[in-house]
Amino acid sequence: MSTMVYDRAPIGSGVQYVEAYEEPRDVPLWEQAGISIWLLFTYVELPGASPVRYLLLFGILAYAAMNYRAVTALVLKAWPIFLLPIFGIFSFVWADYPQAAFRGGLLYLITVFVPAVFAARVSLRVLLRCYFFAAAATVLWALQWWGEFNIGGPYASKNYLALHMTFAAFFFVTRAFDQQEHPPIRALALLFLPLSLLMIYEANSATATVMSLGGVLGLIMVRLFWLNLASMQYMKSIVLLLSLSLVIVGSLIFLSYPGATPIDDFLAMVGKDSTLTGRTTMWSIAEVFAEDRPMFGVGLGSFWQDAVGAAQTINENDHKPAGTHLTFHSSYWEVRVHLGLIGLGLYLIMLGWVGFQVVRQWLGPASVETSAILVITVITLAWSFTESWLWLPLNGATMLFFIGALAAVSSQKRQYLGRAKVQTAEAA
Repeated sequence: MSTMVYDRAPIGSGVQYVEAYEEPRDVPLWEQAGISIWLLFTYVELPGASPVRYLLLFGILAYAAMNYRAVTALVLKAWPIFLLPIFGIFSFVWADYPQAAFRGGLLYLITVFVPAVFAARVSLRVLLRCYFFAAAATVLWALQWWGEFNIGGPYASKNYLALHMTFAAFFFVTRAFDQQEHPPIRALALLFLPLSLLMIYEANSATATVMSLGGVLGLIMVRLFWLNLASMQYMKSIVLLLSLSLVIVGSLIFLSYPGATPIDDFLAMVGKDSTLTGRTTMWSIAEVFAEDRPMFGVGLGSFWQDAVGAAQTINENDHKPAGTHLTFHSSYWEVRVHLGLIGLGLYLIMLGWVGFQVVRQWLGPASVETSAILVITVITLAWSFTESWLWLPLNGATMLFFIGALAAVSSQKRQYLGRAKVQTAEAA
């Protein structure tokens, strides 16, 4: 059931005015358990995962039918994120592999729809708690690959391992510093946090190490200082403008120095070269094939096929076995090749809507959860330029990107009620 809370406890005696909020109702444990299991089977590849995921998906569809009013309302509010998957489904009309195009579009539609089902019913705090359980189980599962994290461990590459452990560290921090969370969960979060950071270090991913440490320290600062400062009027807007101004001024000063090479210096700092470990070559190849069908692309799922000679040539040049389904290491080039300029436009609309809703939510009532979602969204958008995982269907990290924005427009969020008059008295 919903409860009313105040941003701070009244101090002293007499009539006082405080900011009042209505907290969303909690959901039964069986619902939280079901969501956690789904997130676990999409967060890491487990034995027999495919049939279990499809079985869970049928349960989620039934769950959506039970709550169809709330789900329908949220889907209508979030219509911009459904345009791309629907366009992907219809790409079977012009795709060389229509069956792959229809299946790929349907899976991506499910990837967007499932977070909408969860957000229509469950608050952001509870969803991050479910992600916490999934991440904790993933950490335990990954321990058997200790010493192999530099080649990916349970994931296809060390970058994917580092990405998922980075987000796991954020889940652990948000649960550990949430005073409304259950004490045993907060204690477990503090236990798992150093394990996730150690796995990132062992993966030898400089980019993920910088992002994870910066994000974790930032969330700790949010809990210790920002939540109190954010209650001051216009403070968030002031901080946002000041941060933007400092970035612009700092960039101008840095670029004014003769011989400055900011891009090369930054790449060297995170352990990359000017080709981004061969990624720029892949993008050049992607650009060539994108120009063949500029408007509609080759159709969803129709490039990385065994019978496509260009795809197999890329495998040979990358020293991969024939039939390997690689990526262009950029979600934008994946969309550009498969769905053309129209698809890319819909993709940018989707990303823009998600980013806008996350920032709008962060500018509302301050919490560790909204700050964590903002950090995760920024990192996801930054990584989308050099990795393709935001394009992957039925992926826990991909769904996380949508959950934050969907929670912002869902009715299952903290509602501001206004200033409430409270009568207090001195204790006897």
